[in-house]
Amino acid sequence: MEFDRKMLEKVGPDGRERFFRIYTWDPPAVSLGKNQEIGRVLDTEYLSKAGVTVVKRPTGGRAIYHKNDVCISSAGSLQGATAGGVTAREIYDNFANTLKLFFENLNTETILARGPRFRTGDRSGIGKLPCFLSATPYELLASGRKIAGIALYVGRDRFLVQSSVRISAYLPDDFHFFKGLNRDGSALAHITSLEEQTDLSFSEDELRNALLKTLESDRRYCVINIDEGEI
Repeated sequence: MEFDRKMLEKVGPDGRERFFRIYTWDPPAVSLGKNQEIGRVLDTEYLSKAGVTVVKRPTGGRAIYHKNDVCISSAGSLQGATAGGVTAREIYDNFANTLKLFFENLNTETILARGPRFRTGDRSGIGKLPCFLSATPYELLASGRKIAGIALYVGRDRFLVQSSVRISAYLPDDFHFFKGLNRDGSALAHITSLEEQTDLSFSEDELRNALLKTLESDRRYCVINIDEGEI
């Protein structure tokens, strides 16, 4: 999360630079949206016993258990040739369409969600639910189930988008430390993953190359690889 904050700080005010990052988590952890309180969302005693750490994201949204997922983040200016949009809606829309092409390069067809997909009777406050159990507008669905979540921070002249893409399937035990959630496994019907959609497994290099291919196909960008030390 600190590295994503550094990307945000590095964005030039003239909009000439936009940063994209792709990464995984080791060991697994839960990230909370910037406005969430850990005690209202998570069973801290269960987390402690499971040895799962918790971090806060600079973006909004709801809690994500980062296990068997890949994250793609992007920091950019609200002005200039590479601007990702001016309004929050435009930024969401542009980034979601970038993710759609990323999925196409991995042989997975997705569509934009247009509203909540989790039944009111199955939840105890939308803000407590794990991110992947409902899809808000501009997040991505595959075969009618959520496959990617997107969260956003917008400042005065720059923005940060963070996304989580499911690589392999969740297990029922992955949700046991979330409060206010049915733990009978029924929630898994709302979630899918790249492996479930394609019957293939993906290496980190394959995922990274799919993102590079996506960015290189967008004529707004001249893609340059940089080392972490350059941020």
